[in-house]
Amino acid sequence: MLSDELFYTKWFGGDWGHITCKLLVWAKFPAPFCSIWSLTAIAVDRYFAVVRPLHVSPISSHIKLTIAVVWLWSLASAAGMVTMAKLWLVNGSRYYCVIDFSHVELTTINVTSLIIESLFNFAVPVVSMAVLYSIVCWHLLSREVPGEGANHDQRHEEAMQTAKKVTRMMIIVVVLFGLCWFPFYIFVSLDSLHKIILPYAAVKFVVWLANTFSAINPYIYLSFNSRFRKEFVIIMRKFYKICNRC
Repeated sequence: MLSDELFYTKWFGGDWGHITCKLLVWAKFPAPFCSIWSLTAIAVDRYFAVVRPLHVSPISSHIKLTIAVVWLWSLASAAGMVTMAKLWLVNGSRYYCVIDFSHVELTTINVTSLIIESLFNFAVPVVSMAVLYSIVCWHLLSREVPGEGANHDQRHEEAMQTAKKVTRMMIIVVVLFGLCWFPFYIFVSLDSLHKIILPYAAVKFVVWLANTFSAINPYIYLSFNSRFRKEFVIIMRKFYKICNRC
């Protein structure tokens, strides 16, 4: 992710060079945006599962529609990033397709697109996850375990331990999401709006940090969720068997 290939790639000139360069830059952003909104959808689903168990979650009941909407939004919002695509001619012979945050033209369309990107691909998801997970955590920690007798205290203790573990996992997910993506949207946005001049090394770091969250997230679930670990092991065993057959 720290490779320079992420920011500039050997390319070719001409009209097709300009068009395909923009397509290349556009293709790099849908996956991270899809990851962000997938986490938000998971937060909504968990809210209904814990806080409103008698109500059907709109996510689970329309899973195919949810996936389609998330991907369509990710593809559409990534289109705004093509304003950062530049085709540079170096030494009069070599062309490079470049992602350039600092030379975006401050037109009304570009500024509006940047504000929408920051608002709907960072602010709305992080606030939504923080609010929903706060409600879920409060509900888990304050619930009463039904029943009486000698085993009631033991069941209550087990329920509290589970609730605390889930609460820690949710807090870690939201905090890491904010820490990883906040620098990207703040510094890149300010750089694009010509409010600051961000060194190239700093741009590489904030982009790397934002994408790091997608790499860290599975390990969070592996650490805190026994069911996730079990299913992961099953999938890896199936994958190992397929590989051996090949």
